[in-house]
Amino acid sequence: MFLVKVDIMKYITHTIGVLGILALLAFVAWLMLPTSGSYEPKERVRDAANLSAIAKACLIYAVEHDNYYPPSLQFLVQNHLLDPKYLISPFDKNPSQEGSYIYLGNGIKESDTVQDAMQLILAHGKPELYDDMGPNAVYMDGHTGFVDMARFETDLERTKQWIKQYKATTQPADQPATQPMSQAGD
Repeated sequence: MFLVKVDIMKYITHTIGVLGILALLAFVAWLMLPTSGSYEPKERVRDAANLSAIAKACLIYAVEHDNYYPPSLQFLVQNHLLDPKYLISPFDKNPSQEGSYIYLGNGIKESDTVQDAMQLILAHGKPELYDDMGPNAVYMDGHTGFVDMARFETDLERTKQWIKQYKATTQPADQPATQPMSQAGD
């Protein structure tokens, strides 16, 4: 009788081990399945890298201009602070001359965003490029990443409200001129 119990225990232990390995293999196979839509991890990473480069260029501009963000992304390109390739999302199959990203920092003083910077969008991909999955966005504190559509809409509305209130309380005379920066040796 004792021998039968040991054999049954070995059988049960072996079966559980085999089932565990099969479950693990099924999970790995599921992870490797292609995803639907236009979502590709490498495209998301390149898109986030573009937005990160945009944020860095905006901060460099702000340091040199009394902490004000630049008037536009094109302005950064014209002044050689940003390579134009960073304005095109890998999701954008027909990019316009203005690029694939929507910029919200015009006229905002970077130092005035400190309290809310983690929740305020500086720039984001055009939502229609992402098949309702939500775009990548870069926030005014510099962090970049994928934002699902529900959170994106909330953060975008919060940002627009903040900008509206900010511009209502800020004097236009406080903002720097938007003339191209002089080149060294001019």
